[in-house]
Amino acid sequence: MLSIGQRAKLIEAIPTKLANFTLKKLRRDRLGNDDYEFPSMRIAILSQGIRSHPSTAGPTRKDRLGPQGDVRQWLGEYQRATISLTILCESETAITDQETPETLDQILYDLQQEISIWRLGLKWSTDLMKVLPGSMRVTYLPPIMSHTTEHWIYPANLDFTVEYEFSTLDPTPNIHAIAYDWSIPCESGTHFIITDYHPPCYGMGISVLGWKSEFSMDVLLNKISKEKSYSMDMILISD
Repeated sequence: MLSIGQRAKLIEAIPTKLANFTLKKLRRDRLGNDDYEFPSMRIAILSQGIRSHPSTAGPTRKDRLGPQGDVRQWLGEYQRATISLTILCESETAITDQETPETLDQILYDLQQEISIWRLGLKWSTDLMKVLPGSMRVTYLPPIMSHTTEHWIYPANLDFTVEYEFSTLDPTPNIHAIAYDWSIPCESGTHFIITDYHPPCYGMGISVLGWKSEFSMDVLLNKISKEKSYSMDMILISD
């Protein structure tokens, strides 16, 4: 489902200055302090947590803390949520009129531009959330009579779908060092231990110096073992 931060960013991205009006924005499930100002917008999340792509149980994204830093990865999946906006406009008289429905139409038209064309300004690269194209639909509802002012209220619903990343940071620690230990089968029991600290990728080139270099490398490379294998890049120098 949407995190608290994602939900707050989504609600904040929905514009309120539409058709030369400033709409009051309210959560439909939190209307305890509603003073019924018009025009207004009621926001509801109809559904969320619906997986939008098959999950491979792998990371959704990765990044690196600097060129030589740790790799971070997030585990999760991509999900969808359906958002419903109810727009309410109140007539100024006790009878039905034509001006108020036209105001409602203009508000819906401007809102459709912000959602369908400008995608509420949400970008996947920074917000990990985007409006799905072609998901918006408008439904007009019958006008209702206000019990306090006896004016007509014209409502309409505008629904759209967003896709977002549902994930958590993988706590698996990074590998900060790798030690290579090659035992040389000779009387002295000589062996090499070479350690790479915090390599960004794991690979190694070896330069062996000294009069025993040819003998040591011949023994190392020609050793036959059913349990172990050796693979490396080497520069052999005989002094």
